[in-house]
Amino acid sequence: MPTEGPLVASQLGATLDRALAAHPSPPRFLPPPTHHPWQVSNEADFLFAHPETGWAQAPAERPATWPGRLRSIQTATAGIDGFPGWLTQGVDMSCARGVFSEQIADYVMAAIYAFAKPFETMAPQGPGDWNPKTLAPLRARPRGSSAWDRSVPRSRAAQSAMT
Repeated sequence: MPTEGPLVASQLGATLDRALAAHPSPPRFLPPPTHHPWQVSNEADFLFAHPETGWAQAPAERPATWPGRLRSIQTATAGIDGFPGWLTQGVDMSCARGVFSEQIADYVMAAIYAFAKPFETMAPQGPGDWNPKTLAPLRARPRGSSAWDRSVPRSRAAQSAMT
């Protein structure tokens, strides 16, 4: 006799829901929780949560029924900002850590170059504006964050190894 699949509450949209629906369990879906998403905890086994969908109205204190029957929460973000502090209490939680690592690394590199080498201020507007400048190399500058020192090169090295 087939068993019923887990009950899923998803705030992540139809595209992800279709992908989840293909799971062999097969999952069943609740209507997307929008106004008070924490209230699905008594119905859903799994919650796929997005911080911009109703969580701003979450109570400061953990509801008495939390986490209810929830077994796991997956957030669409790398962190838990935008969610109440009690979200992780009593339930397994996963986040989208690493999903935006390449974009963040690119932004950091661009910001460092923009600060260290202000090309837009050096562009001559006419013949009399030409004033050659020597730009210091980035290797001669302190880099601030040791976490950046480790993560960006490692991310780039991993990406290079895969191509």
